[in-house]
Amino acid sequence: QGTLHFEVDDARALELVDALRQRLPGYLLPRLVREEPGQPAKTPLQNP
Repeated sequence: QGTLHFEVDDARALELVDALRQRLPGYLLPRLVREEPGQPAKTPLQNP
């Protein structure tokens, strides 16, 4: 099974981060990033 069961689409990930943002102070929020093949570093996802 690996880690595939942890994968969510970008829209759902942003919803989860918004829910956390409402409950937690900013310093406790992890950065939401995506790992993309061929990129030297992870790519941050931001709310539009």
